[in-house]
Amino acid sequence: GDKELLLKLEDIEYRMDHFRKQGQRLKEEIDRVQDDMNETTQLRLRETEFLQNLVKISMGEEIVIKV
Repeated sequence: GDKELLLKLEDIEYRMDHFRKQGQRLKEEIDRVQDDMNETTQLRLRETEFLQNLVKISMGEEIVIKV
């Protein structure tokens, strides 16, 4: 009856809340990983430019490092 329906609705509400929280945690983790990837990409670009400039200054040769 009504009590059974109420229990089912409470269970559904609990599950929905759980999935919402899980979804939020996943979104935060994805954002963090994307930030880490962006930082790594920027670091690689700076290191590549540094090496290219080092070769240019020390050897007088222009090189392009492709990654």
